Amino acid sequence: MGGDGDGAMDRKRVLVGLVVLVVLAGGLWWLLRPTPVAEGVLFVGDSVTVLSLDDLNGDLGRKHPGYITRSGYRSSDLLPLFEQEVERRQAAGEPLRQVALLVGYNDVLQDDVETPSLGKVMALADRFECAVWLLLPPIPILERETDRWNERVVAAARAHPNVHVVDTWRQEVVESEPLSLVAKEDGVHPNEAGRRRLNKVYQEAIGSEC
Repeated sequence: MGGDGDGAMDRKRVLVGLVVLVVLAGGLWWLLRPTPVAEGVLFVGDSVTVLSLDDLNGDLGRKHPGYITRSGYRSSDLLPLFEQEVERRQAAGEPLRQVALLVGYNDVLQDDVETPSLGKVMALADRFECAVWLLLPPIPILERETDRWNERVVAAARAHPNVHVVDTWRQEVVESEPLSLVAKEDGVHPNEAGRRRLNKVYQEAIGSEC
């Protein structure tokens, strides 16, 4: 009789222990879960991001994202549009929650790597609660200039605590099979697979950094 009672007590302890583990695991997941993309998240970029707008809208349309994305635009061209949008949101009482940037392709292509606009765009991004800035993959023939741009981004971000530099897009293009994510015509613009992946990189960056 005593043995059966002890066995029942042991099973009860095991069951209670399992329940506690499940609760703790659930709490840990809650603390470590990716941050959801915020309502009104803003994207700033050039034609590389333009090509992924359908994918972004397909996933985030319900969040009413904003886009400052223009083909051929350098950081100096995007800056006034970015300033206007920040001022509009503040005037409307809209919070500056999240912004994601992929800027610089045209600065490199148009030999404007040392532009002071990079720092101004960075400072504007820092006014958001969370900003993620994607580094550029190497631009064919202009690899050194691309590296210099990325170095400037990393250096500028040190003075802006709300800006998080993310290397995922650059790494994935570099480490993937050649031309598996970018167009064979120029090695810069994302192909269909690249557009889908860039969409996910944006969201993953926000989830991990914000």
